[in-house]
Amino acid sequence: MDYNELKRLNGLQTRINLALIHWDPIGIQNFGIFAHNVYLEYVRYIDPIIEVISVRSKLEKLLLDLAADVTGLDRENRKLRLEIERLVKSLMEIYKEEEFKRESK
Repeated sequence: MDYNELKRLNGLQTRINLALIHWDPIGIQNFGIFAHNVYLEYVRYIDPIIEVISVRSKLEKLLLDLAADVTGLDRENRKLRLEIERLVKSLMEIYKEEEFKRESK
């Protein structure tokens, strides 16, 4: 993916990407000259998230698996679980807001 492809993301996809950038579990924003890559780094996770976003338990499992894979942390890590809980809440709110916008049209 390149920066031109970011322009083709719809509202829900863009907001999910921004939530993942804010979360940034691998800390790519701290990589100096590579920090700009954060906009592209998490895009590959958008579609799998959208597939499960309406089911809290599935979304939580997906994000825990993702976080454990990229960070090497244990899925039972308390800090990681708290971060995932906050991210799940945020993503589900985003989904509801975007669905409301879509249905209101």
